[in-house]
Amino acid sequence: MKGKKVAITIMIIASVCTINIGYSYFNSKVKMKNYNSNSINRMYITNGNSKVEINTADSKWQYANSEDVEGSVVNPEDGLEVSYKGVKITNKSNLTSNLNLNLTFTGEKVGGTEEGDPNISDDDIDVDNREDMMGFEVLVGDIDNLGFGYNGLDPFKEIMPVHSLDVYPKDSEDVQGTDRKMVNTGFYNFYNRTSSGGFGNTWSVLLYTTKAGLTFGEDGTWKNSNYKWPLEWKTIKPQSGYGCSFGGYFYKKEDGNWTSESKFYDKYWGIDTSKVGDLKDDNGEIFFDGYTNTTLGHHETHIFNGVDWGAMQKVEPLKFVYNDKISEEDKDKKVSSATIQVMFDDLQPEPSEDFKEYKADDSEWRISSFSAKSRNKYQVTLAVEGNENYPEVRVPEFEEIINNIDQHGPRGNLVTFEVPKRLLKYIENGGEGLLLKIDDPRDGTIVGKNYDGTEIKLGDVASGDSYAIDFAKITVNGTVDRSAGIEGRILDNEGNPIKDAVITGSGIEGQVTTDENGYYYIENVAPGQVILKVTHPSYNDRVSTIYHVNSGDIVTLNINMLPSGKDPIIVAKTKFTGNIIINKYKKGSNTAVGESIVKEIKIVKSGEKYSIEDISLKVEPGFYYNVDYNLKLFSKGNIDFVSQDGFKLKFDSELKARITQENNISQ
Repeated sequence: MKGKKVAITIMIIASVCTINIGYSYFNSKVKMKNYNSNSINRMYITNGNSKVEINTADSKWQYANSEDVEGSVVNPEDGLEVSYKGVKITNKSNLTSNLNLNLTFTGEKVGGTEEGDPNISDDDIDVDNREDMMGFEVLVGDIDNLGFGYNGLDPFKEIMPVHSLDVYPKDSEDVQGTDRKMVNTGFYNFYNRTSSGGFGNTWSVLLYTTKAGLTFGEDGTWKNSNYKWPLEWKTIKPQSGYGCSFGGYFYKKEDGNWTSESKFYDKYWGIDTSKVGDLKDDNGEIFFDGYTNTTLGHHETHIFNGVDWGAMQKVEPLKFVYNDKISEEDKDKKVSSATIQVMFDDLQPEPSEDFKEYKADDSEWRISSFSAKSRNKYQVTLAVEGNENYPEVRVPEFEEIINNIDQHGPRGNLVTFEVPKRLLKYIENGGEGLLLKIDDPRDGTIVGKNYDGTEIKLGDVASGDSYAIDFAKITVNGTVDRSAGIEGRILDNEGNPIKDAVITGSGIEGQVTTDENGYYYIENVAPGQVILKVTHPSYNDRVSTIYHVNSGDIVTLNINMLPSGKDPIIVAKTKFTGNIIINKYKKGSNTAVGESIVKEIKIVKSGEKYSIEDISLKVEPGFYYNVDYNLKLFSKGNIDFVSQDGFKLKFDSELKARITQENNISQ
């Protein structure tokens, strides 16, 4: 007689329930159903005199200490271990049976706050088990305040002095991207296109300057007519000797029409004016800063290495070279951390709404500063020079920091960036030339996305913002000065504390979370200018700038957040981890024999599925198998800290068995 194949499917379901104060794991029995959908505790497979039993009657939940779980596990602490034991496969005859098992495990969160992508950049989990390479640091440029000196101040710890606009390379230490005025390539390309005939070879400028104490008259004119003046219209360039707070660039468009002067608003008199005040509406005027004015008019001539640095120069990337820092022994080792510090000088992005609020009481900034009129949305990129495996890639974390920097005037500020884990491969492979570029390429011909998610449309042109960099330093697998701290509270618009707000930013490693009183404390902050970002699923994101944090300072910063008015979305967090274990035992013994079959599980996103496929079990007479589930639980706060009504977690485990009974063959 030939062996007979019998295929069965066993559905094992463990359910979880919820209560209002949180969530709980429910102590339910695993259920099996037969083909008539009737619930059963035992299932027998017979063939002649052979018999295999799959039994769940004695299965139950237990804590790690083997104590039975009574009722529900309510609001477990992180790391609480529970097990579901007792799914038993037994040979009930004296014949051997061969089983082929397929087992799947699915975890699901039901109810609570919606999970998804709340526009927070994902960072790769560091699963690289290689040893760290030896730490090192590399300096690009010389530390000399663009040649003007730091007057005994430590640029890594203290606020920097103001200097003149006459910035240009002076010696061999002033390497690529340092000690020179650089205008963004968007304005550079647009200026060269319009001034060379692309839009009719006609352009002009208007210079704006301010003098302390001047106010509007009733007719909207300035009492001193030199507050703002036009140069000769159309083709005349700015002339030497004309200083300005900022300027306006006009050009003849392809349709033959000119762009025109901006409109301003005088808050004191409550009137619109064509004179300087709060910017109300620009009519195609492209503003530029004082640095750019000195190059636009070509006021000075500074020849160095065959280049006239008094003329307009476009942005160059910083270039870090450090191959000599990596020994042969370290070339197969990993970079686990990298910190980049840059001394920026007069970099002025378009002010965000948060930045405008930060500057709300600074009337001088609103009226006389180019940065209040800037339309620059900077992009920050990393690339490995000459390596197609590591092409130019944008770094949104750096872009958010740069586009909230507070600079308006020739003065440096040190900004510290932590390289995201997903980009550490660039650092590891960039020894021959790691390029860091800060630029706004919008010259009217490109499309895409700005750092804040807004669209780059054809015709969008960057303002003429020129900036300089005194020096930059990269620290790999090492530490930088983190002797400062920041503390404060995160509150709603009514002064109520916001719990579980997440704070990230420049100069800090990782993130911190507010407590039930909305309090936070960030230790180990790198001195310099610090930009903090605060997020919470139920509130609008906030970005706050601290102009300077000195070494050893503890700065207090309280931040208010407004409700988003939308249903919150949270990042999916780990629901539970653990494993499925199949062990073989001899009848009457609790000691496993042979090797265990183990499948690790980690449920993060609801609906994730794990499977063990094509497991071959030889169910011999006198032996049995146990299928156990070991789970590590997580607290409600770590899964869904927003939900007030609780939620339920459940897992479904499906076991499919294909069984062949091998009988003695009759002759």
